[in-house]
Amino acid sequence: MTFSDKLKLIRTTYQLTQSEFAKNIGISRANLMNIEKGRVIPTSLLINYISLAYGIDKKWLINDDDLESTEIPSVITDITIDRIMFYYEQLNDEYRTFVLQQIKQLVELQQQVNHKKEEI
Repeated sequence: MTFSDKLKLIRTTYQLTQSEFAKNIGISRANLMNIEKGRVIPTSLLINYISLAYGIDKKWLINDDDLESTEIPSVITDITIDRIMFYYEQLNDEYRTFVLQQIKQLVELQQQVNHKKEEI
């Protein structure tokens, strides 16, 4: 698996479009497309940034291998949290407060449901 393949795997694992992913890593969509197609070699700065931003093992990123795995060996433990934070950080304070209130209410509701199940 080449760097290009791995980059596309990261993007699709996070369910990002080329435009979204390119914006997240600070390059143009056209540049990302060319890297994914193997036409452009990424800079070490970009590789380091992707590794840090997405918690991905840098050695895995830069070393080509014969494996066609769909898993990213990394320090990523929960992609969902990263995606939630990505969107949460785009909200203003009013909406952030609303989101936190909704999460709290959902947790309380879940606890009530779980408690009722235990009674049965």
